Amino acid sequence: MAYQKYRAKLLEKYNYCCAWCGETQNLHIDHVKTQKSGGGDDYENLQILCVNCNCSKKEWTLPKLKPREPATDRAKMLRRKRVFRELIMPFRRTYADYKFYIPKKELIK
Repeated sequence: MAYQKYRAKLLEKYNYCCAWCGETQNLHIDHVKTQKSGGGDDYENLQILCVNCNCSKKEWTLPKLKPREPATDRAKMLRRKRVFRELIMPFRRTYADYKFYIPKKELIK
């Protein structure tokens, strides 16, 4: 996998945690624009997500997220994962105008 060469640089950029929930274990490299929809392996198309967030995302496109600090409050981290899995991603699969449900502070412009 060509994008694996960016792993160390991406982990450092994203503070060794998931860009959505802040988890620090089981981190995966995620393609912002999926390979299935034509996204490449270039550095700008990659971000770090934990295995749960990455599996919830599946083949759907998620805007590039800002790096965040590692989660210290486990309950808050689990709430963010649940919101992502149960509210945001199902809405994105159903409606084209999905940016409404992702807070603007979570998106990189």
